[in-house]
Amino acid sequence: MKQLAWALVLALAGCTKPSAPMPESPTFTSHIRAITKNRCASCHFGKTDWTDYAIVKQNKDKIFKRVVKDRTMPPTGMPENERQAIGVWITQGMRE
Repeated sequence: MKQLAWALVLALAGCTKPSAPMPESPTFTSHIRAITKNRCASCHFGKTDWTDYAIVKQNKDKIFKRVVKDRTMPPTGMPENERQAIGVWITQGMRE
């Protein structure tokens, strides 16, 4: 039984890919748009265009609170490097 438990732990550990390094100075066009497209627009389609720079910038406070600080969005989870990229992008002035 103990061997089965260890096999399960090792198998599940292999299911997660290591996070890619976070860019030092992410930009919306090069980094953030892909994240919001994959993590936000897939559920929030039709309400807000999360691939639009002006809209994402306008919602920066809400995004920072829910994604970076409280970690409640997206409910399906998100790699740590993507959360960090969004946080850095917002704190560095949201370069397009």
